[in-house]
Amino acid sequence: MAIATVLATVEGTDDDKTGSPQVVSGHGDGTVRLWDAHRGRIISVAQAHSGAVTDLVIRGSVALTGSLDGTVHQWDFATGAAEVLTTVPNGDHVWRLALCPTYALVMSAPKVSVLLS
Repeated sequence: MAIATVLATVEGTDDDKTGSPQVVSGHGDGTVRLWDAHRGRIISVAQAHSGAVTDLVIRGSVALTGSLDGTVHQWDFATGAAEVLTTVPNGDHVWRLALCPTYALVMSAPKVSVLLS
């Protein structure tokens, strides 16, 4: 059973059919789900990670997810594009993510903290 770890509102990506705001969630099964916030229905599911999603941050229509699999993925819900941004060295996992005002990403893992710009 998947458990949502983080919920955040995605800006500027209203569902074309309902005009409803959307919510993105990361789950223990490694998936990232996009939801219609008003109807409570899933719009899309992406198998993002091979481990549980541990953190998720949103800026505009872009989400960044970190995972126990040691990767950080970037998702652009406006375009549908997805990519792996980085992998934590030594097989560690990602604990926390944060976005700085300059759009730099701060990533925290057990043995390393990284600032990506």
